[in-house]
Amino acid sequence: MTSRSARPFWPRPDLPAWLDYAFSRAIAVDPAGRYDDVLEFAGDLETGPAAVPPLAGRSLYERHPLRCWQLVSACLAVALLLSLVLRVKGSRVKPG
Repeated sequence: MTSRSARPFWPRPDLPAWLDYAFSRAIAVDPAGRYDDVLEFAGDLETGPAAVPPLAGRSLYERHPLRCWQLVSACLAVALLLSLVLRVKGSRVKPG
């Protein structure tokens, strides 16, 4: 018997957390983790993020991938400017 995963094979980072939670609960391997009724699932889909608790365990990259890359780029830009400033200061010092 093969084990099935409750998570889709292709992760969708553009999928809102509440919708990911609803789909994961709908296709849960363990029947106790699934919705009891299709109307409960439909209700969660209709009410959206208000009905489903947010996934607090998500990393910064999963919650805000654009912000994460902006932060990485800003850190690299600061490191580059700092290395350029140190290089220019080092070339101005005359040996002697």
